[in-house]
Amino acid sequence: MMKTPLEHYFIVHSYPDGFMQSELARWLMSLGVPQNQWRIWRGEDRNNQCSYNAAMKWLLHSQHEYDQFVLCDCDIRPHESKMAEFWSSEADLVGVRYPTECEGAFDHPDSIHTALWRTTRQTMQAVEDEFGTWFEWEYDDQQTRTINCLCQSLVKKAKKLGLTVQQAGYAMHVPRRKVR
Repeated sequence: MMKTPLEHYFIVHSYPDGFMQSELARWLMSLGVPQNQWRIWRGEDRNNQCSYNAAMKWLLHSQHEYDQFVLCDCDIRPHESKMAEFWSSEADLVGVRYPTECEGAFDHPDSIHTALWRTTRQTMQAVEDEFGTWFEWEYDDQQTRTINCLCQSLVKKAKKLGLTVQQAGYAMHVPRRKVR
């Protein structure tokens, strides 16, 4: 069954400047999402993990009527013509595919990354109830290297709970340059 975008609350992560790609704004407008149904989230902490967790906490515990959420980064550019799968997927966590600097990031169809994804209150509440938090960077033992992105901590937690995860749809994204 096709999900209706207007039944979702949208969060746009935009640290540190509060801006977003014009293509993302046009996508929201093309969906007919009114301004009171989306929010630019300028996390007060420069750590993405803290910002993502704070946004999820706000979504789950604030007084709004929505039980379905779309979350995205400010630099994602959805392909309107390639988003039907995103809205029709029945998975508990649904994320679009997009270019990224991480080779093999989308090799497993049951693994998503969080530049553009959707979920439900029920799903995220279950993760919170079991694990206390949603997003965590994973580091090596000496904390000198990131070995897994914060997206994958959510995916792992969801799978441990028996929740479904699926890639669906496509968006553009300018990958960060690798630091050498």
